[in-house]
Amino acid sequence: MSAKGITPGPLKPKRIKKPKTSRPIWTPVCFYDKLCPFSSEYRKGSKEQESGTSMKTLIVDDEPISRKILSDLMADFGEVVSTGDGQTAIQLFRDAMASPHPFDLLTLDISMPGMDGRQVLRLIRSLQKAQMAQAQVKTRPLKIIMTSARMNKSVVQECIDLGCDDYMTKPVSPARLQKKLKSLGLRLPGRVKHGETQIHPKVVGKIIEKFNKGSIRLPVLPEIVTQIQDVLNMENPSIDDMVKVVEKDPVISGKLVKIANSPLYRGREAVTDLRAAIVRLGLEATHAAVSAVSSKLLFHSDNASLKKILKEHWTHSFAVACCGKLIAEKISLPNSDTVFLMGITYDLGNVLLLKSIADLSQTASFDDPKLLKAIHEIHTTFGASLLKRWKFPSTFVRLAQIHHWNEYPPGTQTEILVIHLADFLARRIGYGFPGFDINTTDEGTDPALEQGIDQILDLLDIEADTLTRMEEEAKAVIDASGNAF
Repeated sequence: MSAKGITPGPLKPKRIKKPKTSRPIWTPVCFYDKLCPFSSEYRKGSKEQESGTSMKTLIVDDEPISRKILSDLMADFGEVVSTGDGQTAIQLFRDAMASPHPFDLLTLDISMPGMDGRQVLRLIRSLQKAQMAQAQVKTRPLKIIMTSARMNKSVVQECIDLGCDDYMTKPVSPARLQKKLKSLGLRLPGRVKHGETQIHPKVVGKIIEKFNKGSIRLPVLPEIVTQIQDVLNMENPSIDDMVKVVEKDPVISGKLVKIANSPLYRGREAVTDLRAAIVRLGLEATHAAVSAVSSKLLFHSDNASLKKILKEHWTHSFAVACCGKLIAEKISLPNSDTVFLMGITYDLGNVLLLKSIADLSQTASFDDPKLLKAIHEIHTTFGASLLKRWKFPSTFVRLAQIHHWNEYPPGTQTEILVIHLADFLARRIGYGFPGFDINTTDEGTDPALEQGIDQILDLLDIEADTLTRMEEEAKAVIDASGNAF
């Protein structure tokens, strides 16, 4: 299995507490005149726009790609300030409210770590109400638009009750955005340039519409995986019970023998039959291995362009799964095989969307980074829905929903933290996310990826140099075990 994707620079040592004036080592370092569009606070707009003569917008979204896409669109209308967390958004709003040039528009992503969009919405409307109560202060109208990959009626109604003015589903197209702004009575410049026509939001928008209507055909979990789950749910499942199920599929049986002899599970002697393979693996690992082999079928297409990108997706997911298993074993997590399966399935939303677009549009180019970015904006919702349908545990579903967060609240499951760290490790050793990586600067750093890693290392009680020492072992395991699957 060949290495794919980015190769970030040397791993930084674990953070050492310094005086308050110093910068934590995991803080993204950007090399722009203004702040980096992937940093927690980013300002964009011409000097004329920043003077307060045109619209001023605050964009709040924890996902760097979504934040940058919307920032670029809104820059046509005036000054843009963006941030990735609710607490910073509140402070930016307070500062602007006390200045001669407060914000005209606020876009809020609903799902964010820490303070989510609804909490930010509630607090900002409360601050405005308090300001209006002061006789000497007249508030400037603020329009608030909620954003999300998927909006259901109850969430929309809750946001309206809290004081939002409108909502938009991702990905946002320039035409739809401009229409929304005009409907809210916001002042727009006479001529707006959006560059080339963006058809990708339209295509992905059709997928969202079909998905919400229930007309997207979700893949069915293979029967053999369902039968293995039934065995695990038995009161006293045995090796023989598992053998009876697996031996019905000669291909899967052969794969299991190879997997049992791979570096992931290799013992002193090679196993040559199915029963010995299952004995070595154990029931949980057999379930994980069969599920992984079955899931790999989703990463196939007859479309040449799509086939290439799906193969790269499998390489990335398999690398994350292997790294996750190694990290779990390093910290003595008892369910390392479950972590392995989480690594295989956590990003299936991307695969589902790619194949859905191939069915919808025969002309879609899967080598186009713009299309991949549009998919990336909404894939977590699709992945979580697929795993729910397959009746995977709630931890799997939650991981699919939040695996791009760079900050995790107290109580986050250890397995989710391990997969986030495994994703980081996989990228470091060359198995990066396929197709694009807009988080990489000219200097080769990856700020969005590194955010939160220091927190996870602390929570898992892992030293940074320990992770560095795991790099060679992880790469060897990935390269040697890939063919077994």
